[in-house]
Amino acid sequence: MKYPGWFPSWGLSRDGMENLEIWQFFTHWLVHGGWLHLGCNLLVLLLIGARIERYAGGKFLTLVIVAGWIFGGGFHLAFHDGILAGASGSGFALMVALGVISPESRIAPLGVSAANLGKGILLAEGLLMLADPGSGVPGFSEIGRWVEGTKAAAIFNLAHACHFGGALSGWIAGRWLLRPRVSLETLRQQRAKRDKETKAVDQNRCPRR
Repeated sequence: MKYPGWFPSWGLSRDGMENLEIWQFFTHWLVHGGWLHLGCNLLVLLLIGARIERYAGGKFLTLVIVAGWIFGGGFHLAFHDGILAGASGSGFALMVALGVISPESRIAPLGVSAANLGKGILLAEGLLMLADPGSGVPGFSEIGRWVEGTKAAAIFNLAHACHFGGALSGWIAGRWLLRPRVSLETLRQQRAKRDKETKAVDQNRCPRR
């Protein structure tokens, strides 16, 4: 893939780390491969992030985003020798974290539960990370090289190691750092409480006769 001249300096790569270009670990989250890439990441960060903030608060949301940033970059360096750009690690961290803290939430327009989506992400991205031809994992990388010779070769243009690292950090954050997990009953109680408070405010605003 042909990159803009500044891209290798801002994206995260093994060569950059070997040359002590430490800033790459921070700047890769800000640069993207195109408007579609940027739009997809922003959509996930905004939509899923808003739900997590509502359920667990802003501090937990920030923790998950940063963890996805760090784990995503770390796994990319460990399993891939290309250039990483984008906030996908944080996006996948948020999606999996939502499945842990609120497993019964539904994800539109997919129509699946957040828990099943999270499990599917971890399984799929984990297998694709290992099967990446550049991973060097015996057996799996051979399968990846075979796939490269088929019409599905473009699947390895995605940063699966980053996605898996981010997803894993979201699972860890939701599983171990936030208890108790949010249940459907808890969400119903929270909604009933909000509706009651809203009704009380509306009644107080009504003019007296």
